[in-house]
Parts: sequence; C-alpha cells; structure tokens
Amino acid sequence: DREQSFVIMAGASNLDDVELLTIRPDGRMSFLGQVISHNIFDGQWRKVSFTSHDPCHRSPTVFLTMNGSDWWGMATSALCNRTIEFNRQCSPEGCSSSIEAKLDEIKVGF
Repeated sequence: DREQSFVIMAGASNLDDVELLTIRPDGRMSFLGQVISHNIFDGQWRKVSFTSHDPCHRSPTVFLTMNGSDWWGMATSALCNRTIEFNRQCSPEGCSSSIEAKLDEIKVGF
C-alpha cells in the first residue's frame, strides 16, 4: 500500500528517495518503516527533528525526536547531497497543515 497522506523524504534526481517520515490516511505514522504511532490524527501539534552523526555513510543511523520521545533507524542510503522534500496529498474534504522547518539554524515556514 503506497497511498500516503504526508511524507518527508530525502530526495535526489539520480538516487532513490529515502522516506524518513510517513503518515498514512488511517493515521499510522512510520519512521524509516517502523510504525511509531497508530493514530496521529488526535488534534495534537508535534515538534519533529531528525539528526544523524554520519549522514554521508552509505546506510546512516538517523534519530527522530518527536515531542520528547526518541526513535532511531537505519536509512537505506546516504543522506548527503539530497534535498528534504515535503509531499502531501489531500482528500476531497480538504487539507490543513502548518510546516516549520529549521535547516542549518535557518527557520523556514510553510
């Protein structure tokens, strides 16, 4: 099942995408393939951060912190020279979101 309501991925034109965080229409949230929440649609805002000590490694360990909870996983390929992409699909009922990203200490809001 590849249907997604939201995905954050590291993409590059000449490489396969690495899906870091995925939210399915049924509310399941996955981090690097691990389900970390079964119902993300509970009306709560979440602060999410990704870190890696060696993002250029061919399969780097990536850490996720979300509202004080931590997870880790192995990415399927290096994260260097990639662009972080936000992809969101909306239902006929509409869409609502706010994204605030901080890249190298520069804050970007969507």
